[in-house]
Amino acid sequence: MRKGFTLIEMLVVLGILAIIFALGFPGLRNYIQASYLRSAVTALAQSLKQVGSIALTRSEPYHLNMTVNSGALSWTSDADTTNTNLVRTTLPYNAQIAGFDCSNSSNYTLSFTGRGMPTTGCSISVSLNGKTRLVTVLLTGKVVTP
Repeated sequence: MRKGFTLIEMLVVLGILAIIFALGFPGLRNYIQASYLRSAVTALAQSLKQVGSIALTRSEPYHLNMTVNSGALSWTSDADTTNTNLVRTTLPYNAQIAGFDCSNSSNYTLSFTGRGMPTTGCSISVSLNGKTRLVTVLLTGKVVTP
């Protein structure tokens, strides 16, 4: 008697593997997209923390400007008389700022005092592929990403 697999046994195993892969693929794709959105939210949260930290370090007001329906972020400083963007960046994976809800703030700008504290509390929505997550900046300077 010969040892080994017949062609039919191999085809049955490959068929079962194909079915398992086909059932798991949509879930994997959703997981990857959710991971991309988490990365974009984390990048925004890090930018918010970094602007507050720089404002505290240099003891001067800094502003994080956001463009809605885009992932563009830029930082400006009151000390810069040319009013140029000190840093420009975009959110990863083409994520977009979908909404901006800050009291006493205009033009989609979040300002930080020279003590590193935001001038107002703020909620910023980030969207990617139809899914949205919220980043909240508290008056204490804490950035919350649920």
